[in-house]
Amino acid sequence: MGASPSGICPMHMRIPVNPVLQPGCNRERFSTETRRNYERQLDVVNRRIANGQPVDSESLYKDDVTMQFYVAQYRGYHYNIAKWGDTQRRDHRKSRKLSGPVYSMSVPTTNTREESALTLSEIFLAFQAPAAWRYPNYTFTSLADLVQQAYTNDYVRFHHMIRKKQSFIADLLLNDENPFVSTGDIPYHALKYDYGIKVYIGSEDLILKPRWNRDRKAERPYSGVVYVLLHPIGDYAASDAAEQQSPNHLTSLNYSGRVQIPVVIAPERETSFPGYIPKDRLVYQHVARYPSFEHEWRQNFYTKYGLTERLYQELSKLLDNHPPHSKERIQTELLLAEWLCCYHGLRLVELARRIAEDD
Repeated sequence: MGASPSGICPMHMRIPVNPVLQPGCNRERFSTETRRNYERQLDVVNRRIANGQPVDSESLYKDDVTMQFYVAQYRGYHYNIAKWGDTQRRDHRKSRKLSGPVYSMSVPTTNTREESALTLSEIFLAFQAPAAWRYPNYTFTSLADLVQQAYTNDYVRFHHMIRKKQSFIADLLLNDENPFVSTGDIPYHALKYDYGIKVYIGSEDLILKPRWNRDRKAERPYSGVVYVLLHPIGDYAASDAAEQQSPNHLTSLNYSGRVQIPVVIAPERETSFPGYIPKDRLVYQHVARYPSFEHEWRQNFYTKYGLTERLYQELSKLLDNHPPHSKERIQTELLLAEWLCCYHGLRLVELARRIAEDD
């Protein structure tokens, strides 16, 4: 039995925190006795978190916790036109290889990929050694926190920094590619990447647009994918934390003052995994697709896109009445994208909960 992912807030377990895990099982699905047992074991997990104790399976079993609890994470990919051609987009969205690791861009695609990922993870584990680092006007307690803040607060500047030969950080990494695999506690921001409405400065022209034609058919409807991942909570606080790289949960790091995240970025609730995400965490792949409007509304449009008949008709009229690139057309496309992000965000949270409970 798994806990509801939406009811679990991952914590950077080295920081004592108040209990944050909340019961999230389907009350109609389980008996009263099962729910009470579930909540009792969850209380044990919360106490260990509050006391800064590890919550891996081995440690929990000693406290008679036999149920498996998960943390849900979401990662979005957008098919920007600079990196993804027609064939690559088609092959990627049809791929259903869910069992393997998720590697960062810094890990080379060679036969030694797993070894390189472990090496990169060990580099960041060494970065966690307590030491005062100042950048640019803030003192960090470890190099790991410094690198994390630089990466999260200014993605473009961070990549310029690691590509400079004179950068001390660049000298410590494997190469000048992104060393992190970033995810979020909630799917909304992953979906914004997915549907192409969260754009890095300077990359605006690389967004893959749906491009509705005169018949209101989307010529390029598939804009990306979102990965749904379920992590055993031991991934965040193993008993051998000194020898195992834990992910950086930005909400917790920001709350404790170890990093400073602007209010515009903090709602993303980012978690960064140095090097890679281990195998068997990826459980579902959502393919982002924009609807076409050349036909009459059908019932399955509500299931696929969350569009009622009236909303479908109103959006269709807006596409008809405003030419491409007009201010009104841009706002219409943005409205539709936001709607899809909200609709699928709720759907993916529920989907993750069901997968966790069925485990």
